[in-house]
Amino acid sequence: MGARRHVIPLALLAALLIVTIGSVKFAGSPGKVSQPHVRSELPARVGAWVGQDMWFCQNEDCLETHIEERSSDARACARCGGELLDIALAERRILPENTRILKKVYRDTSPEAFFVSVVITGDQRASIHKPQWCLPAQGHEIVATRKLDIPRDERDPLAVTVLELRKEASDQPRSAKHQHTAFAYWFVGDDRETASHLRRLYWMAGDRILRGVASRWAYVSVSTQRDPDSDRHTEALTRFIAEFYPLLRPESPEASGGDRENPPS
Repeated sequence: MGARRHVIPLALLAALLIVTIGSVKFAGSPGKVSQPHVRSELPARVGAWVGQDMWFCQNEDCLETHIEERSSDARACARCGGELLDIALAERRILPENTRILKKVYRDTSPEAFFVSVVITGDQRASIHKPQWCLPAQGHEIVATRKLDIPRDERDPLAVTVLELRKEASDQPRSAKHQHTAFAYWFVGDDRETASHLRRLYWMAGDRILRGVASRWAYVSVSTQRDPDSDRHTEALTRFIAEFYPLLRPESPEASGGDRENPPS
């Protein structure tokens, strides 16, 4: 029975991949392109948290990350003098050219900081992939995965996936051998939201085949440090995302004339 339970999900996944590939190959050019329901810029503030921009050195021998407010004047990396861009060198090389990435770090008077990233697909679906694939490649060990419901005014909770991460921290004191992070994410389409990468692929295939629509999505992530001996980070993530979520949407639910679908993942 145990082997059978594993075979069924794999068969469903294989079927989904076949449908998705078939839709791209045989459905022809879509008649319409839908855009994800997110703003084109991240908010300057989220409640009491103030946003700071993230800039990345493009020099392969440096790759320093700068967190600051950048003026309109051109600036270079303070460490090596290399070019600074709002996208990391590795991301720029791997992701399709018309992928949009928005990043900020938000801080208030407490030691907590929240790192926010929004990746918006372009013409190619390769812009977005499961974080379970790339995070281990960056040295993170996923020690736990769970769902978290974020309360929203007069709406069903927003379901997000939370990965509890651990990473070797060779540059830290001997007493802190690991860096511990809580990484929350979800996906946003034009009229759907989900914490499931598999469900997003299913919807994309259905849109292409049944509606003739190429649906573009946004992959939203919020991460913060966590104490492995405490669950305080869960409360912190819930509080921050609850404040951040309405600021990410182009307009309030009232302005758009109603609620948008947020099915369970």
